[in-house]
Amino acid sequence: MALLTTVALASCGGGGHAPQRPPASSIVAYSATTDRMCSDLIGAIQRAFANAAGDPHAALARYASDVGAAGARLAAVTPPASLAAFHRAAVAHIAGEAAKLRHAAQRSAHGDAGAAQAALGDHEGLLPRGIPAAVLPRAPNCRAVSPAAIAPGAPS
Repeated sequence: MALLTTVALASCGGGGHAPQRPPASSIVAYSATTDRMCSDLIGAIQRAFANAAGDPHAALARYASDVGAAGARLAAVTPPASLAAFHRAAVAHIAGEAAKLRHAAQRSAHGDAGAAQAALGDHEGLLPRGIPAAVLPRAPNCRAVSPAAIAPGAPS
């Protein structure tokens, strides 16, 4: 019986050990994740503009939600050590952009007619700086999101 309990605890992670963060991804895997995030951001921008004419308040709220979700998916990944600084900056910046969009959506819903227009017009800097040179060739969708393709001094 004791053996069954030990096996059961080990198999469900209940051996008293703290959950471990997944191992760092390779540059190739991290690039694919970054490319997916950029693709998600492009989709969010496109949906926001497609829906803005009909209901700008809802379009902006959905945009904010989509940007936040893309950032959360990126935050869940452990980057290679060489990209850790970019990863932290990108996650923090995208979370900040989502918060600004949520705030603009609230202002828009409360009658600020220019809030939605201003927020939808300010979409070029979703990432804090250019995508690092080690990632960009494997993340072509990021060229559309990041105004400066490769940041000066960015780790490669």
